[in-house]
Amino acid sequence: MSHRRVLGLAALFAAALLASGLFLWRALAPRPAHSSPPASVTSLLGGEDPGGFARATAPREFRFPADHGPHPEFRHEWWYFTGNLRAPEGRRFGYQLTFFRFALSPGPPDRRSRWATNQAYMVHFAVTDAQGNRFRHFERTGRGALGLAGATARPFRVWLDDWSAEGGESSTLPIRLRADEGGASVDLFLDTEHQGQGLGSDAIRAIARWLFDERGHHRLTIDPSAANERAIRAYERGHIENVLRRTGNDKRKAADLLGVSLSSLYRKIEELAIVASD
Repeated sequence: MSHRRVLGLAALFAAALLASGLFLWRALAPRPAHSSPPASVTSLLGGEDPGGFARATAPREFRFPADHGPHPEFRHEWWYFTGNLRAPEGRRFGYQLTFFRFALSPGPPDRRSRWATNQAYMVHFAVTDAQGNRFRHFERTGRGALGLAGATARPFRVWLDDWSAEGGESSTLPIRLRADEGGASVDLFLDTEHQGQGLGSDAIRAIARWLFDERGHHRLTIDPSAANERAIRAYERGHIENVLRRTGNDKRKAADLLGVSLSSLYRKIEELAIVASD
């Protein structure tokens, strides 16, 4: 065997030993412990208290516009936008765009990486075409790092990729909502310009008629904020008007469908200034 060939085999054997040693060292070396166990959807949404987070256990004084933004001391929160729209030709649509923020741990991660974060975001986006009897819904998730997702109070903005809700530089309103996926999209401005014009009542009338007349439902339950008295009155009025119309203004049948006593229905009719219509 030549001297050159012996040297080549020796070098190959040494490289094999080195690779084997490196593999054994990596296999036997102790693995670094995680600072916290990986979070699951169940643990994020569950009611158990993981410790270290603020808890909403008592009333608090809200301060806007700061409270429109994120509250990282709490484990999770969300920004919920939903509405009913009518096209110029009368076609009705519904939409929903909700941004969720979840904290994976009370404090920031102990890793030095631009990808490292203790914040995760999830977004639900849905569009309903009432006339076409179609419902489209989508979902995205992302981490609150590298600008992929996040939330700020001033200016107000919450986003995940190109789905976003953004306010103005000096005021939260108007808010622009944008989302586009699979042929369904919204690009809307939300403002107080149309408040007090009966749009809420019109919306609930349209929804109730569709549910009762086209879908065969018999009862409609709405859960607005207890502090939103205008919305409560508008929804009550619109719903009662629809039930009275559906029963031919038979108040006893209407009371039964509404799940209230006849005297309570008469009181609501007077309180809300409801006029019977065909």
